[in-house]
Amino acid sequence: MQGSFFDIVFIEDLQRYHKIYEQAIAGAIDNAKVHFATTGKAGLDQLAALADCDLVVLDLGLPDMPGTEVLAKIRSDQRYERTPVLVLTAQGGVELQLQLLDQGADDFVEKSSDPEVFMARIKAQMRHRLALERLTQVAVERDIFAAGVLHEIMRLQKDILSSCQTAKQWLSQDAAGHRNELQDLFRGLRQRSTELGVFAADVIKSTQENREQPSPQTIDLSHWLPEQNPDAFV
Repeated sequence: MQGSFFDIVFIEDLQRYHKIYEQAIAGAIDNAKVHFATTGKAGLDQLAALADCDLVVLDLGLPDMPGTEVLAKIRSDQRYERTPVLVLTAQGGVELQLQLLDQGADDFVEKSSDPEVFMARIKAQMRHRLALERLTQVAVERDIFAAGVLHEIMRLQKDILSSCQTAKQWLSQDAAGHRNELQDLFRGLRQRSTELGVFAADVIKSTQENREQPSPQTIDLSHWLPEQNPDAFV
């Protein structure tokens, strides 16, 4: 999908049908853009020329190579592993349908089918494509969220370690005068470390359970840390 268009590569050798298919698709899907090809090679070239293709409609009876060979080439290319392929067949039959599905077709429709059936199949593939894009976007957002959480954890870890070092210095300089306060500080740091671990575990659990997660920007963990000045350790 480029911009707001659904890009469809339509591989059909009979050009007299191109206008019919194009008008049918345009009448049912406002933002569809159809790229026609009359041979298997031209179809593969058209597919490669697009940055992203939303659907391939493939006729099995092509002049230069069988449609099944085109299907095999598409499925062997990692760039198109998620591109749905709708196969046009001259005739049905369970054996042919099973063969096409086994070879990587997502759906099929007989050329003699009612035009409404043909368009319903295309719309179904469009819905699947949109659903896949949404899932992909959710995965990306979760990755971004996880990266933000990891950054926050590493920053807090660094600050806690820095606090420990400062506390040790104060302990060595004035152990008698501030022993109780520093012991309390160490206990507090240990508790914050535990809370940090619990927070990380909860994030992992939330991801696994597919619950709503807060944006990293809304997480305020500053209360876990003491102020970075000498008065914080006395």
